[in-house]
Amino acid sequence: MLLHSRTKTRKGSVIPLVAICLVALIALLALAIDIGVIAVARTQAQNSADAAAMSGARTITGDVTTDYNEAQVPISAVKAAVANKILGEAINANPNTITTLNGNTWQSTDVKVEIGSYAYLYNDSDPSKEGFQVQFPRVDSTEPFSAVRATVKKQGDLAFAPVLGMSSYNTSAVAVAAHRPRDVMIIVDLSGSMRFQSLPGVPMSGAQANASSNSAARTKSMNPESVFPRFGHYSDTTTAALQGTTAIPTSTGEFVDPSNISTTSNSGSPIIEDFFCQPGGYRAQLVQPGLLPRPGHVSDHARRRQLPQNESRHRRHLRQDRGGIQQQQHQYQPVVRTQRLQVSSLDF
Repeated sequence: MLLHSRTKTRKGSVIPLVAICLVALIALLALAIDIGVIAVARTQAQNSADAAAMSGARTITGDVTTDYNEAQVPISAVKAAVANKILGEAINANPNTITTLNGNTWQSTDVKVEIGSYAYLYNDSDPSKEGFQVQFPRVDSTEPFSAVRATVKKQGDLAFAPVLGMSSYNTSAVAVAAHRPRDVMIIVDLSGSMRFQSLPGVPMSGAQANASSNSAARTKSMNPESVFPRFGHYSDTTTAALQGTTAIPTSTGEFVDPSNISTTSNSGSPIIEDFFCQPGGYRAQLVQPGLLPRPGHVSDHARRRQLPQNESRHRRHLRQDRGGIQQQQHQYQPVVRTQRLQVSSLDF
């Protein structure tokens, strides 16, 4: 004999379960949205603090008579801070309303600015602790002001966290910037010996170089470049003396070495890295009648090299229309025009 038992279903039994889990779901929603909002606000507050600290540090000067421009530091820092926004809202501060908290600290509502020093601290008892350190306020009054610390605060409302009893948030960011000026000094030695490796030519006094004689004719080349004029009156390369490959001693015991203007020598790599020479010279440009050569002009020869396909098509057209060959040849009859160029020499 089979017995069947019927279990009565309870309608709506899932509602209490959903109601219990709803609190946890809202809490997770608050964690996902509100915590994200706080993180964005924190990042934007950091950007504002960075700008304030850097602007304040750049305001510091090296003028001790004006106390290193200390009075303008908080004004510049607050101006840079309020130029930023946090979550689309202006930062609560005003560069025209700054309160002095002490001799080195100022505050304008949500922005606080401190000035100190970034100096090397000595520690004779423990040298391992020596090094550059930031000091707010500065420990040694003889040290100039060289560091600025900016703190930016932000308070805002939360969207879902009020369910958990939290209606607002507070975040802040701190940035420190150091003022470290550097003195750059360029020393140029204009003595004669400093140019002995860059002279293209030197005057001679017997078998010795007289490199320091400014008025004497430079009869000895110190240019080891293998590419130099060899045509016309330059064909006598010995007399022309356009190349020099050996060092020549001076009367004071120094040596004038071959220069490294366009080629590598003992003095180093060439000053002109991409020296170019066209041994065969340059061909005259062919232009249409009535036109002068102009910068960037492409000769007929170069155009044929650049556009072989179009040139071939043009030649086929001429072969097909033999009756117009003479006319087209007359139309494109090249004219050679010359221009006189004045070239000034460079004296080293």
